[in-house]
Amino acid sequence: MLDDAERILVHFDIDTVDYMDLPISDNAGRNEGLAFDTAMRALRVLLTTSKLGALTLTEVNPDHDPDGSAARRLADGLAAALSTAEERT
Repeated sequence: MLDDAERILVHFDIDTVDYMDLPISDNAGRNEGLAFDTAMRALRVLLTTSKLGALTLTEVNPDHDPDGSAARRLADGLAAALSTAEERT
């Protein structure tokens, strides 16, 4: 299927990450969702395609992160995923 596409869009919703592991999503459910490191590993794989057209990021709620530590961890994880993807293409 990807062979037919000129570009793909990767949509990453922070609600898929367990709130207890990264308390910045809209979904404040406890022990639901992926571990943050698992989500970042999956994202790195998706971003390695040479057909990547865009990455969207949704449901980041900084009001759930008063000290900014979750936002920093997210930014660091995204930067690492993007740089790893760049190295592979």
